[in-house]
Amino acid sequence: MRLLVALLVLASTAGFNFAQPENTSAAAFARGVAWSKKREYDKAIAEFDEAIRLDAKNVPAHYYRGNAWQNKKECDNAISDYTAAIELDPKHDRAYNNRGVAWRTKKDYDKAIADFTRAIQLQPKDATYYDNRGLAWHDKKDYDKAIIDFDKAIQLDPKDARTFNDRGLAWRDKKDFDKAVADLSEAIRLDPQDVYARWNLAVVCGQMKQFAKAVAHYDAALKLNAKNANLMNEFARLLATCPDGKARDGRRAVGLAHQALELRKNDAHLMDTLAAAYAESGDFVEAVRWQVRALEDAAFKNDADARRRLELYLKKQPYRQE
Repeated sequence: MRLLVALLVLASTAGFNFAQPENTSAAAFARGVAWSKKREYDKAIAEFDEAIRLDAKNVPAHYYRGNAWQNKKECDNAISDYTAAIELDPKHDRAYNNRGVAWRTKKDYDKAIADFTRAIQLQPKDATYYDNRGLAWHDKKDYDKAIIDFDKAIQLDPKDARTFNDRGLAWRDKKDFDKAVADLSEAIRLDPQDVYARWNLAVVCGQMKQFAKAVAHYDAALKLNAKNANLMNEFARLLATCPDGKARDGRRAVGLAHQALELRKNDAHLMDTLAAAYAESGDFVEAVRWQVRALEDAAFKNDADARRRLELYLKKQPYRQE
């Protein structure tokens, strides 16, 4: 599931002159844009506050302040600013789109879809709006409508790797794995640095029981992002519990699981994977120790499967995914 990063454009595109006196709304807005470019969102918001104080009808200041709130993951404040921008400029398609992103982040998918639809009505040639609406349909598990929107986005922009990735996930969730592989492979062809497409392709290959390919794709994803705890955890779990012995590698699984725990300490899910990795490597003392620690966490308090794994390790038996 990705968060839309608000586009930061030169203040000239909004019709502002950087040479204006410092105490004007336009000057404060320009300073806010500059801080936003540096990802100094609190400072940007302070400048947009000043711009709006000096001119309550400064549409770009409301819009860009909404983007800054969005980047701070403060969706309610973002929605408030996008709404103000829309009230002042009902044809502001980007404000509708970004408000839709905020609604989707809040899991209010119907409001998100309504906003993306309005953005599409105002700017029907923007592929991003179709892609975002497709993601919201996907969230609602309406995969057919999601694919229709992804199709349109690809028609408008056939070189956007992200949309192929998104459509690939929709095909995966429809259990049409061949089409999922085709789309994820195209995403990688278009953007060889797309770690998520490689990661998603590894997951799909695992679902197809093509475990050697899954391992290869996890390896490729890890080379692109060696500091992602979730990626390490998934890869370690495959290496530790894969039903195909040719794909298992307990020692490497232990190493990856430990690296993941270094990035996200005290995570019970990572401990659960580490226990499985130790069991695969034959160290059942450590397997039991880490599984007991995992079970102390509230996340596993009522997890019968996790307790069954502990019983296996006590019997000196590894755990295998079905």
